[in-house]
Amino acid sequence: MKYRKLPGSGMRAIICLLISVFLPTLLLTGCATYKGTLMTQSIGAIEPSGTYTAIRYGSSSYDDYDAFALIVPDSGSYTFEIYKPDFEVRSSSRLSAKQALDLAGTFLGRHPEFARTRISGIVNAGGEVIGYEVRPLFKLTRFGQEDLITINYLLKENNMVEVRVNLDEKVKNILRGGDSGSDK
Repeated sequence: MKYRKLPGSGMRAIICLLISVFLPTLLLTGCATYKGTLMTQSIGAIEPSGTYTAIRYGSSSYDDYDAFALIVPDSGSYTFEIYKPDFEVRSSSRLSAKQALDLAGTFLGRHPEFARTRISGIVNAGGEVIGYEVRPLFKLTRFGQEDLITINYLLKENNMVEVRVNLDEKVKNILRGGDSGSDK
């Protein structure tokens, strides 16, 4: 019996070998880029001294329930990067604390189902407030809950904070026309 090598089978073997070696390495490297998750805590008020940058995401359409704002000290050592397309993110720098809060409140208050804002401090591992989250709370009539989003703050190298925002799964389901998940 003769053995005949199929054309291109050597190249396929090399490609399979490269994929089997480099894909796991790429996946492991990609998963290891975060140093930790930052938490939020209730605060009394934003520190009035200094200047701030107000970063605003969303609020570009009627059903844009995942809009929120960040207020970050201009003198801070952390950089915030919202994990969304750049054209959906706006920022204004060198604002007083009051100006930044007013801008965030006006921005979020445009939604017709808006009720109020909740301000939380974003804290590092040492408990220091490194920025502020301003999230909208909505009227209970449509979704049965005020807070419709989940925001995660993922600490990366060089004090880079990746911000990921997602709508609550129940809210997504209702917006798609599905059941709210409540008992009937």
